[in-house]
Amino acid sequence: MALDKMGFNSKLIHAGADKDQFGSATVPIYQTSTFGFKSADDGAKCFSGEKDGFIYTRVSNPTIQALERQIAILEGGFGGIATSSGMAAISTIYMGLLKQGDHMVSTNAVYGSSRVVMESYFSKFGVESTYITTSNIENIKKAIKPNTKVLYIETPTNPTMEITDLEACVALAREHNIITVVDNTFCSPYLQRPLEFGIKG
Repeated sequence: MALDKMGFNSKLIHAGADKDQFGSATVPIYQTSTFGFKSADDGAKCFSGEKDGFIYTRVSNPTIQALERQIAILEGGFGGIATSSGMAAISTIYMGLLKQGDHMVSTNAVYGSSRVVMESYFSKFGVESTYITTSNIENIKKAIKPNTKVLYIETPTNPTMEITDLEACVALAREHNIITVVDNTFCSPYLQRPLEFGIKG
């Protein structure tokens, strides 16, 4: 059945998996650390990124790739990156989107460790952050500065259940050329898909 014809529950089971060369009904778990190549030239092309291929499991392998594709499909995205933990994902977002002199506006009731990482570590590199109640769009408008690059939202928040209007946030962020990011842990893509509202990450 075509992916666009599948319901969410079918996508949970089938999305992201390629047909296995041996006909496995489920994605095999690859436990190897390294992969062989047809030739030294083939290996060099994979390492340089000139050719797709697996080189080292810490970077990716067929099992990880299937997970990344499945999550992207469930979220309604075009790609994804699996990390070893939620904090690794959050830190990757911070490192990828913010640099010295930048500012981030965030939900006040955001996951505590993400705030600790920002205030304890990224602040040392000259990244500013402001934490507000994002359920009121006026608070976000007031918190935006000329150097604001990211609007980081958790909605609904856990455990306070604060709800933020994602469509309003996207419209505001577009006016100011700000990237929007949502921590969607509480709802998961089963109940909420932020990308469908125009959220970038």
